[in-house]
Amino acid sequence: MNTNDCMSFEDFTKLCGISLPSPIENGHHRTNQNSNNDQEDLFKIMIDNRVNALHEDLKNDLNRTKISMQTNFIVELERLKNDLMKQIESHSLNAQLIDEIERLRAENKRLRQLQPRL
Repeated sequence: MNTNDCMSFEDFTKLCGISLPSPIENGHHRTNQNSNNDQEDLFKIMIDNRVNALHEDLKNDLNRTKISMQTNFIVELERLKNDLMKQIESHSLNAQLIDEIERLRAENKRLRQLQPRL
């Protein structure tokens, strides 16, 4: 551990079980500084890849949720439409029956007036 109690990248990779040998450049091993920079770059790439994967997963989850909500909305809208149509038919039928009753009452009244009294 360093004096500032931060774990070095090398210690972190050892803890994770990752061994990163220093690559050979021009027939020589890279210096420790270049190796540390490469390790840090690799770590940053790993983190970026993971963040990108999580971002894609989140986008996919949000899209699935959006589609599910839209589907549920359409199903509920159809159910409400069917209920409304039943109500309209019911009231329409009642209105037709009321009109027929009024017509028959008027006809009965007219027939009573035409019928001679005994």
